Amino acid sequence: MAEHEIPERLRWAVEQLAIEPDARVLEIGCGTGVALGLVCEYLSTGHILGIDRSAVAIDRARTRNAAHIAEGMAGLWLGDLKDFASDAGAFDRVFAVNVNVFWTGPARAELQRLFELTKPGGVVLLVYEAPDARKAERIANDLHEKLTAQGFLTTSSKGPSPKLVGITALHPPAGPPRPTGSRGRPPSRAM
Repeated sequence: MAEHEIPERLRWAVEQLAIEPDARVLEIGCGTGVALGLVCEYLSTGHILGIDRSAVAIDRARTRNAAHIAEGMAGLWLGDLKDFASDAGAFDRVFAVNVNVFWTGPARAELQRLFELTKPGGVVLLVYEAPDARKAERIANDLHEKLTAQGFLTTSSKGPSPKLVGITALHPPAGPPRPTGSRGRPPSRAM
């Protein structure tokens, strides 16, 4: 695919990720591997794994990214996110572009999986190119609620087009456990 043929939503999504050269990245719904290839341009010692439910898409992604796969910079997995097995906190960045499962239904299992897979301090980015700006705003609001309920800290941003929206979800950084007294409240201080 020529550079000018790469969809704006994919370019914008990859730019929003702020990928470090050593990042471990997961793309959900990688399709034919266009964004996967863009991510590889930012990596040196890092790795990206693309997953998709379509065997045809995975085959095309494998062909398109054969050099990145041979170098060990990229990998592919065929299946559903909820069935994907990996260590907890394995990824610095997780993203999906126009993957409907997150906003068309409750997606509880998928969102829980996102939280598990993203390391503390890591980022999940969900990007949608909606038919119009109003629909993009509804999608962003819906995803904000779902991701916040899952434990993420969220923000949304508008893309170069009013139809394009990105929801960024931060997995809260790990910190020392907060001391609690009875009933989960912080202990009172004796004076």
